Amino acid sequence: MKVFKACIRIMKRRKASFLVYLIVFLALVVAMTSFSVDRYTTDFETNRPEFTFINRDKEGPMLTGFYQYLLKYGEEVPLEDDQKSLQDAAFFQASSYIVIVPEGFTETVFSDHPIPLQKTTFPDSAKGYYLDSLVNQYWNQLRMIQGAAPGLSEEELVQKASESLAKTAEAELFREEGAAPPVPEVYQLYFQMQGYILIVLVLLGISTVLMVFHRPYIRLRNMCSPMPSEKITVQMTLYGIVISIIAWLILTVFGFLIWGRSLSGVDVRQILLLCGNSLMFTLTSAAIAVLASCFIHVPNLQNAVANFLSLGLCFLGGVFVPLELFGEGMLKIARFTPTYWYTSAIKEICTVTDFTTARLEPIWQAMGIQFGFAAALFLVTLAVQKQKNATEKGFGQSRTEYEA
Repeated sequence: MKVFKACIRIMKRRKASFLVYLIVFLALVVAMTSFSVDRYTTDFETNRPEFTFINRDKEGPMLTGFYQYLLKYGEEVPLEDDQKSLQDAAFFQASSYIVIVPEGFTETVFSDHPIPLQKTTFPDSAKGYYLDSLVNQYWNQLRMIQGAAPGLSEEELVQKASESLAKTAEAELFREEGAAPPVPEVYQLYFQMQGYILIVLVLLGISTVLMVFHRPYIRLRNMCSPMPSEKITVQMTLYGIVISIIAWLILTVFGFLIWGRSLSGVDVRQILLLCGNSLMFTLTSAAIAVLASCFIHVPNLQNAVANFLSLGLCFLGGVFVPLELFGEGMLKIARFTPTYWYTSAIKEICTVTDFTTARLEPIWQAMGIQFGFAAALFLVTLAVQKQKNATEKGFGQSRTEYEA
């Protein structure tokens, strides 16, 4: 096990930089996870978007009720009724929704050809759509009541519309008796973000050692040694597996320490599936690291490759951006990345309620595809190494470890 011990010695010499990366990335993952939970929480929270109300018609009970209705659901942004102020507010997004009541609106509101309200909002604005639906709901309610009871005065119309619109339906969430609680969102997001840090840590841990063994004079010396090249490869592979599992263990234990209390009552099988999925992705990360190490010769290039691969794969695979926000074209590209199947498996695991063969099939499929990525990358690495050993160009680097 001389080669394996040599790998461990090299790693010990570089452990300070590795630990710095580990601590920084752990803090980064915790911060990103906490931010994502606050930003994308599914808990209901009333939103009060900004609106501007401008009346160019005569005052009346219907417009007063309309204004009070808007105040109930939004925050008013007062603006001057001139073109420049309204254009500036729309350009700088000072108000999410500007509604102008034109002259003669209330006189024609119940006619066959009413004068329309003038509305200004941003394209594809959720706040604008929300306020527009409230505006339409108010006037449609007035028209419906007036059509059912034409003799009502404006005050009575507004009162009945306000009473009708004030009614709400109560909703209650419940879980089937005896069913385990779902996986907490914060723990789900931690495993999702774990894909990013796994790629970085495994790549740094493996490439730091392989970068030394790939130096020309060391490779030539190893080729002349009595130890068979297959044995050297096996021991280096063993080191890669060990360092990858250590990184996985550190991250898994860290997740339990930080968010273990939130897992009370969660089905143990879901937690085991999440850990198994991350372990499978660790194997894929090791394959990526071994292949990338074939082209890494200096520490500066090592950091650049680690950041480029981790960020690129994580953005494409849905680690940072939910897959639901991807277009069909982006999803077709994302399916060619292992991170896509890693995040897809997490989503399936966290939503599973029964552990039947049919329900678990998508999870096993996603894990199997990750294993396929790992196997394919290892085969590509063998082909690249064989090509480099057969050409003189592959021995063109001559930096010593002391110089590095």
